[in-house]
Amino acid sequence: MKKMLGITFLLIIGMCFVVWKSVNNDYQTRIAPINNSVKEYKCGKNAPRSYLFLESKIESVRRLGELEGMCESDITDKVLVRTYIPSSKELASIQSAKLSSSLLELKDMNLKPIIFLEVSPSWGSGNFSSLAAGVYNTYITDFLSTIYDSGIRDEDIYGWVIIPRPNLPYWNKLNIAPSDFKKYYLILYEDIRKMFPGSDIGVFFSSSTYQEAPIDWSERDYRSLVPYITDIPKEKITILGIDGYPSIPSVGSNGGIVINPAEYLPKFMIEELNSLIKAKKIVIGTNTFAALETEDKEKTVYMPVDVRRTILNDVIKVMRSYKLDGAEVSLLVGNPSLIDYKSVDWEYFSTQFNQDTKNKAIFIDFLRELYKNNINLIYSY
Repeated sequence: MKKMLGITFLLIIGMCFVVWKSVNNDYQTRIAPINNSVKEYKCGKNAPRSYLFLESKIESVRRLGELEGMCESDITDKVLVRTYIPSSKELASIQSAKLSSSLLELKDMNLKPIIFLEVSPSWGSGNFSSLAAGVYNTYITDFLSTIYDSGIRDEDIYGWVIIPRPNLPYWNKLNIAPSDFKKYYLILYEDIRKMFPGSDIGVFFSSSTYQEAPIDWSERDYRSLVPYITDIPKEKITILGIDGYPSIPSVGSNGGIVINPAEYLPKFMIEELNSLIKAKKIVIGTNTFAALETEDKEKTVYMPVDVRRTILNDVIKVMRSYKLDGAEVSLLVGNPSLIDYKSVDWEYFSTQFNQDTKNKAIFIDFLRELYKNNINLIYSY
């Protein structure tokens, strides 16, 4: 079995190299048409706002401004903002002040955030027990009240996501059981509703699932996520999200190769969930990498530029195949926050592991294809 995996790995990497080599040879003849086509078909319908975004205090907004300058048009009015669930009075004060400042700046620039309400990497089972018991309710209420009092209203927010990716093992390698997730979700849902009664609120899962214990990171699978939502009143989920990423085993390992979006963004999984929820907004998260295992040169694996191009094009094909009952569909692309991805280079612009010019070209091309296919973008770098 290991021998077969090794042969498969060599074949795919060899194929990737051949594709990269052939494209590299004629790249100079094709780069001009790619760049010129930006003017022929921009990434959005309105003028770029680079002059405004490049002065932002928020790095991701400055980068959005750079992209709009390259596209010579706007790209999106949606961005991702992450914050932690406050577990103390002090943290509630610190986090609400920081988030309020960011949200007010985004409001001034007519950008709407989707807010990921995440658990801190330091959390363990005791923190989750306290959350379920309502111990943090006062802190959460104070946190949300401060945001509201700063001037942020429902119409300034694209939506809230409660504990994104709860089906992945968290940092002490335990899964959040579906029955427990229901408790956490409903507590936070009701708290948000008190201050932002008109906001969309929902869930966001990883397409990869794992055995419950002991956690083996190589044993991922794509299984139904219905148990996570089946006991939550469906009217209390208006945002449905799922993400998935390509992967190649590091040098010397025998992990599986997954570079087909149809596999790591399974059609059955998102359609099955939506058949129960009938979500108002659906968010698909993904990205491609330039390199994996970047902290260990002996294990580093690179992805050829034109393999990235193929994967991005296939993402659009996969998303167009989804049957989602008229929901507003967005693609969230950028840098995942999971600790598991800390040694991955997701960049298209300043990557040290690939050719910047070509990476920029494929990403701008991808943005134009999203626009042509009427797929909304949520920018999350």
